[in-house]
Amino acid sequence: MRDSGPGFRCAPSGLQNGHQMDFGWPSDIAERIAAARQFAEAKLAAHAADGFDHAGWRAVADFGLIDFALPQAWGGRNGGALVTAALLEALGRGGADRGLLFAIGAHLFGCAMPLATYGSPAQAERWKHALGSGAAIGALAITEATGGSSLDGIATEAREGSGGYVLNGEKTLIANAPVAGLFLVLARQSHRPGPFGLTAFLVPGLPPSWCRATLPDWKSPRSIRAAACPARRSAKSGCAIASLAPTPWSDGPAPD
Repeated sequence: MRDSGPGFRCAPSGLQNGHQMDFGWPSDIAERIAAARQFAEAKLAAHAADGFDHAGWRAVADFGLIDFALPQAWGGRNGGALVTAALLEALGRGGADRGLLFAIGAHLFGCAMPLATYGSPAQAERWKHALGSGAAIGALAITEATGGSSLDGIATEAREGSGGYVLNGEKTLIANAPVAGLFLVLARQSHRPGPFGLTAFLVPGLPPSWCRATLPDWKSPRSIRAAACPARRSAKSGCAIASLAPTPWSDGPAPD
């Protein structure tokens, strides 16, 4: 039996030596998944979210899911995306609001994990406790009205100014925006085509001048309400910010 990481285990192929594949979770992970479902049934299923569910968010953070995927250097458990996704699924099966689960995913995989992976040591030191504990909620700002979420179509521009960078543009459908304490914003820093001209920028909080409107609650074709994960448009504005360290899609500078 060989270990394929914190997810499922894999036995040698039965096509060669008669052994069967084992796609079950290791016992400790299976127990954690079962505990997540039981937690949701006991603490989250009765929540009727009307807007962002702060109580549910805090309960999930106290349960230990917010920091589960984050690296140990951030005080996390380095649990990985696969097991985190299984834990979120278990919360859903236990009756947790789907909007809350979407908000957690946007926070973790849209903001906290990219910052943990590509941020400078100074940026990590500033944000690791707040994002890891859930005290600050993260948001990812990519989508624009004209180009959707296509990296080729991002028109928001960044130019270097005194003390940082200035962003000018408009983003839309930003999950967690009304409650976010940190935004990861993709903007075009150079005129190179496609994603190679983009840099990821950190914008603490939401400046009042950026607020245009909170988008109305929507329903999916299966009528799953997303009120617990509100989205917002942001209007054209400018503010001094700091960029993340260069990422695979950017060769821009990285001031602390």
